[in-house]
Amino acid sequence: MLPRLLFFCWFATLAGTARSQTTLFSQDFNGSSNLGDYESASPEIGQFTLVGAGGAGTTVSIEGGQLKLDRISGNSGRFIRRVDFPGPPQSLYIQFKISGTTSGNQTSAATFWIGQFSDNGAVVPTGEVHSRLAFNITGGGWQLREVGGSNDGQVITTPTQITWVINKAGRTLSYVSPDGGTSTVSDGKADVWVEGRLAFNEINAVTASQNLTQLKFYFINGTGAFFLDDLLIRDVSGSLPVELTAFRAEPADDGTVTLRWATARERNSRYFAVERSVDLRNFAEIVRLSAAGNAAEARQYEATDPRPLRGTNYYRLRQVDFDGREETFRPVAVSVKRPESTSLAFPNPSDGRELWLDLSDASADDILLSDFSGKRIAATATTEPSSPLRLRPDVPLPPGLYFVKIQTPDGQRFVRWVVE
Repeated sequence: MLPRLLFFCWFATLAGTARSQTTLFSQDFNGSSNLGDYESASPEIGQFTLVGAGGAGTTVSIEGGQLKLDRISGNSGRFIRRVDFPGPPQSLYIQFKISGTTSGNQTSAATFWIGQFSDNGAVVPTGEVHSRLAFNITGGGWQLREVGGSNDGQVITTPTQITWVINKAGRTLSYVSPDGGTSTVSDGKADVWVEGRLAFNEINAVTASQNLTQLKFYFINGTGAFFLDDLLIRDVSGSLPVELTAFRAEPADDGTVTLRWATARERNSRYFAVERSVDLRNFAEIVRLSAAGNAAEARQYEATDPRPLRGTNYYRLRQVDFDGREETFRPVAVSVKRPESTSLAFPNPSDGRELWLDLSDASADDILLSDFSGKRIAATATTEPSSPLRLRPDVPLPPGLYFVKIQTPDGQRFVRWVVE
């Protein structure tokens, strides 16, 4: 499982015109400095099937929360995903940030392909490609290039967001553009934006009948460093009932986590559910707030996780509308260091019916309950993903002092449980 580690982050989602959008790929490269964590033969939503250098002369690494492809003297740096996106999608809204410094001049030093590929090689037959975008080395930085067409005038050295909208839906699609307006792209065409500026309008597809199911990127010519960050791929043939503009999680000094999000507009929106995970695999709902229903103006929401788990907590927002459709947004993460004064057992004191234990290094089999004299008391300990461990005596305890023994890899710990 690929970890992701941020103190807080936020993101925007964009809408089109007909049905709920689907996130196909999402990665911000903040979860691990180990390149291997971003690669799998059976990739999850934020993994490639291959990422790395093609040989000596090029290095590929995670640096400063970004994917760095550094071509020094030869070979290539690449990232590839050859497991199909579900659907298959009939449109793609691809966003990513690029930066880096280069030397010399090189046309098409790097190329990003979307299509369906027969192998991992750098030589890609045009019949396997639906759309492609190239990157020139010039002026000490990077420049976008329409293969077989023109170059964009901007030289990029600092992090700059690129938005690439590809249409294979069989009709013209409307989408919310990065400048906040509404744009259209014809079938078999693509638009490319640099921040809020339309750089390439209606680029022809290479092979309009090819699928939009896989991606391949190669930095194979020239010398320099190419940084990639915040890669997000969605379909764009629908509109979200909610246009989310921000979602962030922030740790507080008292050991809680504050969750805030904002919407630009809402349509038929019933409620928001905040879900928490410790492994990005199993999420559990921790709080639910009613949504605005229908709102054309901006709205802001706030919730609190009063008992986050120690270490890294991952939060995601799930929105449900009145007809049952729902959208789950990409997660954010926060690292929690609970103050020393905060107990790992709660509520304490209690009525003796149950006790919750915030443990990351022990399982239900590692818990023993005893009274003041040391006599063991029958109790059941259960746990669910992304939730504290729950300890329930078989019979509610009478008032008194009890002890919970916890066996961990580092030894034993004892918790005093006061029943009133």
